[in-house]
Amino acid sequence: MNLSEVLMIACGVLAFTFAVDFGVWTPWYRHPLGWTVFSYALGMVLLLLLIISAVVFDGGVGEAVRVVVLSLIGASLVGKIAILHTERNLGRELTPPETFRRSPMSSFTQWFTTERRQQIQVFLGSLAPILILFGYGTEAVWEQVLIIAGAALQFLASITSLVNLKGQDVWSVLRGAIYTAAFTVSPALVLLGVYGEDVNATILTAVSLGLSSLSSLVAVFWSGHQRQDGTLRR
Repeated sequence: MNLSEVLMIACGVLAFTFAVDFGVWTPWYRHPLGWTVFSYALGMVLLLLLIISAVVFDGGVGEAVRVVVLSLIGASLVGKIAILHTERNLGRELTPPETFRRSPMSSFTQWFTTERRQQIQVFLGSLAPILILFGYGTEAVWEQVLIIAGAALQFLASITSLVNLKGQDVWSVLRGAIYTAAFTVSPALVLLGVYGEDVNATILTAVSLGLSSLSSLVAVFWSGHQRQDGTLRR
């Protein structure tokens, strides 16, 4: 057993210790943040067990187990993102305007307008014929590259819009951004020869099923959050 394997097992022990400590002696179930922290801690323990099983003990793990573990981690990460934006917006609302400092993301959001994105796409479109003239790719290749660039700009625009959102709206926008990017970029990569139609079908199916599963988990998470808020208001 080499040093990296020893460190991997040590990290697994630490992750398990934190999950047990937090899960047993902390009332995490009383707040959505607690659910997110505990699910992420549990997901990290399971993920490290998968890695240790494969790397240290050369053991194989079934596809169903991997899907469950990664779905748990994905759901907790979505919860972290949603809570991050919710708390950040709450802090903005509670901060007096005279003491509020604009964040770099807010500044970038104001700069990265629809007109700016169109200007970038026009620039890339005008640059393509020059590169083709000098032998850097063909018209068909650059057509797909421009499609990918447009999808990337749209995805970035969706991500920057999260600054002004809170709660379940964050997941709705993020889900739409991931879905649109995947179903735009993946077929373009097929036409570019990066991979075949079979891989493309697998990727799109995985994205659809993964987003559907995460949507169900997020819905459960936020319905509990709303019930708790209603109880506190009474």
